[in-house]
Amino acid sequence: MGTVVALTGQVGGAKLVDGLYRLRGKDLAAIVNTGDDYEHLGLHFSPDIDTALYVLSGMASPQAPWEPAGESHSLYATLKQFGGPEGLVLGDRSLAAPLLRTAWLAEDRRLTEVTLEASSGITTATPLVPAPTPMLNVPAVVAHTTCPSISLG
Repeated sequence: MGTVVALTGQVGGAKLVDGLYRLRGKDLAAIVNTGDDYEHLGLHFSPDIDTALYVLSGMASPQAPWEPAGESHSLYATLKQFGGPEGLVLGDRSLAAPLLRTAWLAEDRRLTEVTLEASSGITTATPLVPAPTPMLNVPAVVAHTTCPSISLG
């Protein structure tokens, strides 16, 4: 059987890829959404990539899978004391990936290389590949199957 490629984003997508990995094993790769990436305080954030990293490595908080378990928010509390930005609150452990990503990207490395290195560093068995930016228009072929009708009433 060949490799399955999953298109993923956000918490639900990361959990789907985790479930697929449990079913498929090594015959799985995930292309992760980068449409929500942004810059904040000079750092490059890739929230969907980071969520997938946390979920697939087992680091994710059960209550908030978009951040590592045991998260604290001391840094952002201190930033606010110094007049830093309101609103977006990220945990201290959640800043590790954006800090490294920003440094590695500043070395003229590609987001794909940086993501693969981060995923191997925290041992995700499923390769994570960022979706290309700008998005490529690629035609997809989907097998046609007939499904039985279901009555919901």
